[in-house]
Amino acid sequence: MKKLHEKPTVSVGCGQYDSGWRYSVDGKAPPLLTGGLSHGQKSLQSCSCDWLSLSVSGACGGVMGGICPVNTVEGSEPYAKGFRHHEWRQVWGGNAQRHTGALSRSKRWGKDYELWNWTGKQASCADMVLQRVEVEQRDWKATRVDIAFDFAVGGDISAPSIGREWEAVTEAQALDSGPTGQGNEVTWTWYIGGKSSERRIRIYRKDIESGQCHSEKDPATGEWIFRGMPPTMRVELMLRGEHAAKALEHVIEGHTALGRFAAAHVQAMTGFTPCDEVGELPKIDRPEPSGIGRKTAAMIDQYGATLEACLAAGVDLERLLKVREDKMSVRTKQRSRKALAQALEVGSDAITWEAIGLLLAR
Repeated sequence: MKKLHEKPTVSVGCGQYDSGWRYSVDGKAPPLLTGGLSHGQKSLQSCSCDWLSLSVSGACGGVMGGICPVNTVEGSEPYAKGFRHHEWRQVWGGNAQRHTGALSRSKRWGKDYELWNWTGKQASCADMVLQRVEVEQRDWKATRVDIAFDFAVGGDISAPSIGREWEAVTEAQALDSGPTGQGNEVTWTWYIGGKSSERRIRIYRKDIESGQCHSEKDPATGEWIFRGMPPTMRVELMLRGEHAAKALEHVIEGHTALGRFAAAHVQAMTGFTPCDEVGELPKIDRPEPSGIGRKTAAMIDQYGATLEACLAAGVDLERLLKVREDKMSVRTKQRSRKALAQALEVGSDAITWEAIGLLLAR
């Protein structure tokens, strides 16, 4: 598929970009990524794997190394914490990172394992390597898989404008959501799901993030003119843990299967259907961590030392929480009540044991 910027005039979705990337649809803005389960299929440009992190045994890494030769011309050496040696390997689409010489032991392989990372367009071609590894040699585990849906949008469409449309669905599932960024809201990113969650969605303007877009308004007509990469909204699904392991099966199978798999997750989390064909959510053998258990584990992991010191010093934490509650906004109080209701439903013992399990797995 040719890149959009390789042609002076190209039709995308139900509108058209001319040589200055002036976008219009019958004089109106392009379709938004809103509206319940409708997905505005004509604005979907592509769906592909955008990141793949794969832990493999030393033997499996040797097989993959035989498929992908060393690239000694790449320049700066890649880096990954926890490994002694780092190198680039030539793969379809560019280069992948190979990290060897593990410093810590894994339960599965001890210290005899490697880490391979594919990013961007290289990740979309990772199946070309993985399919060449014999089934009996596939001693690996995916630790992170990102799948990106790219949509053509108007130049003034921001990620928060889309994320807010989905808040009713995300809040009903107790999913954290909100923006990060400074300045013009068009440059902001909207996240759905916590940092430690096994499923997280990131929404952002890919053309702005990649620095490939320059936009300006035509003073005569008021229309936006774009030079470089057309205005593109990315809805990126980030999977870890068991969800990443399930995603790897579809990465190997190919783009169509991966797209259906990712669409099912996006639809379940937001109520938005990103493409025509949606697969079924895979069955995970263990129960999905509850929001309250996951947040408790994250709090202890990040602030455990401070909390322990406060308790030892006799700090009145209950009083401090009351002061915070008195200053809460109406929306924050609503979330607090939801968290309390969920905690009472799950139960203190279940929350404690779930948090212990998550902390031990880190």
